[in-house]
Amino acid sequence: MPACVWNSLNATVGGRLRNATPYAKSCFSGSFDEGECAGLIDEYLDPARRSDHFGAYINAEWETCQATAEECALRWMGATARDGQCRQGAVPSYYIDVSDHTDVAAAFEFSRRTGVLVVIKNTGHDYMGRSSGPGALGIWTHHLKSMSYDKTFVPQGCEATMNPVPAVTFGSGAQFSDLLAFANENNLTIPGGSDATVGVGGGYLQGGGHSPLSNIFGLAVDRVLEYEVAVPTGDFLVANECQNPDLFFALRGGGGGTFGVVMQVTTRALPRAELVTVSASFKPTTSIERFLEFVIPYSVGWAKDGWSGYIYTAGIFHLSKLDTTEVDALAYMAPLKTFLLEELYIELQVSTSHSYGDFHEKYLHLSSVGLPKCIPVFPASRLIPAETFSDSPKELLKTLMQLINALPASFIFANAPYVFPGDGKTSVTGAWRRSIWDVTFGQVWDYSASPAEQEKAYRNLSRSMDPLRAITPGGGAYGNEADVYEPDWERSFWGENYEELVRVKRKYDPEHLLDCWRCVDWKGASDPRYHCYF
Repeated sequence: MPACVWNSLNATVGGRLRNATPYAKSCFSGSFDEGECAGLIDEYLDPARRSDHFGAYINAEWETCQATAEECALRWMGATARDGQCRQGAVPSYYIDVSDHTDVAAAFEFSRRTGVLVVIKNTGHDYMGRSSGPGALGIWTHHLKSMSYDKTFVPQGCEATMNPVPAVTFGSGAQFSDLLAFANENNLTIPGGSDATVGVGGGYLQGGGHSPLSNIFGLAVDRVLEYEVAVPTGDFLVANECQNPDLFFALRGGGGGTFGVVMQVTTRALPRAELVTVSASFKPTTSIERFLEFVIPYSVGWAKDGWSGYIYTAGIFHLSKLDTTEVDALAYMAPLKTFLLEELYIELQVSTSHSYGDFHEKYLHLSSVGLPKCIPVFPASRLIPAETFSDSPKELLKTLMQLINALPASFIFANAPYVFPGDGKTSVTGAWRRSIWDVTFGQVWDYSASPAEQEKAYRNLSRSMDPLRAITPGGGAYGNEADVYEPDWERSFWGENYEELVRVKRKYDPEHLLDCWRCVDWKGASDPRYHCYF
């Protein structure tokens, strides 16, 4: 593309077009900068630093072109400078540091006119590579961080049909750390995931968004009241129950990078919550198999009673509930307390958190939560329906243990919104409401793994999930943490909602300017833009 074409785009967006450089470039011999490299090495595994750099991804495998081994990565176990050439990999060539919707409209028009691909990036928490793309123009929403609280919010156009509710409106680049602080300052509850560096309004929210308390407060999309979104037709739209309700439906679970660029979100602000949590820390010698054998028969009952939490198979277990006391919680969990003490020699702890921020600090911020960050890692997930716990408990235990023993990372999110019905107007798969657990497994590698070794790892992880899929016929998968090669992905991610999502996609993006790996109505793996995938 001639330089004058890019210069023209730069002028249109007020000088906010940037060259995109790979994160580790300063540590390569061809472009070595001693001072910059030293700082980068010190903070190579820091997701907060990475989220501030367009060329960095929290899921670092998507900085690289995996199929061709083009990359600019450091060894993550003891990062050091490297000889050789830093290559662009899958990092887009240019990006626009978006300040308002006119920048997005300019990007779409540029793509329409030149054929240059566009991708949307927030903070780079993306396990499927949807926010990267070789040769692409990136639309970077990271600096959209406005935030306000309205005690009497009514969605635009709904004045005659809806009562005012407390709500928080924030730019799509606002991160959980921002929302946690804001909620604490205003005595509110805004549940989120474990990683405080996630950009809330991006793929996290648009893909559904679970938290440790999803069985109490629902998924993130359950609480959304309104989006302001720039769509590929060039329009800047409000999407809520009263305006563009089909787009509102699609953005409430249909996935990021697909229907448009969300500029601003308004979500219901819940009052300060007091949570009682029971927890236990596992020892290196703890038998996870024996623990799960005990827990599986109780899990549906716990979910029905409103408990929600996480099981980190290499760390801790915690379940939380509203409207109870520490005494009542320990009485209710007496069988678990006895089992842990007498068979696993572990004490069941109980504590009260006086706000969600307090809870996050105790159980999420300081613990090794979720899949590894800032290194090459890819997951596969499965929603486990309630029926599996009653119909196939032995098969469930056996299958889970096979995966736990075979893979380096495993997590059981005992937080599916089983007792939170929602409003029936979100586009996530209905399996979320039928399930008790969302289980996630992960594989990792170092930068030196060959393309053949990486492809083998992907395929082996995908195949290893087949027995779990077989015993959970009513389940699905969480698209934000899914197998890159998930079979029957349309049904797994969106279930009965898929056909309607395709219709919405074609309405608001008729020229298909947005496309991403296994997103709604994607062009397919044979499209040249996916040459970095296996």
